[in-house]
Amino acid sequence: VVEWDDTVIDTCGDDTEDPADDITITSRFVGRFEITLRQRAPGAPLVFTGRGHEVSTYTNTETGRSWTGVFSWLDKDIKVLSLDEEFATLRIATVFHFVIFDEGGRRDSRNDGRFSSVVVVDLSTDEVVDEYDFRVVGRGGVGDFCADAQRFTVD
Repeated sequence: VVEWDDTVIDTCGDDTEDPADDITITSRFVGRFEITLRQRAPGAPLVFTGRGHEVSTYTNTETGRSWTGVFSWLDKDIKVLSLDEEFATLRIATVFHFVIFDEGGRRDSRNDGRFSSVVVVDLSTDEVVDEYDFRVVGRGGVGDFCADAQRFTVD
């Protein structure tokens, strides 16, 4: 299980000449990701499923107004492409849902979809050392981050 609670500062308005027009947003991300490993049959390679959930709160540092994003996803390996003593190359599939809530807690917009990619894992460190061949399908209604910052925390 991996858990996180991270805060970053984002600035919107870099494209304007007047820095006073900038919007500074404190973005806090609190989440959890859990991996389950199993064997489909004795002697078969391990397969994994990963479940993640993250709540992000975006707060305008000047106005104190905010909005929230909730991101949930499920990862799983769908095919072992190659496996040797050093590296595992896997096709990974992810199903995701990302929902934006306004300051009053009302659902505003959402993105839903699936994507897949090929990942190469260094078996000595369990770290992903390469990822490529991205394929994405889905629908999106979530807007641009800076447009949302303006809409939810300034207007």
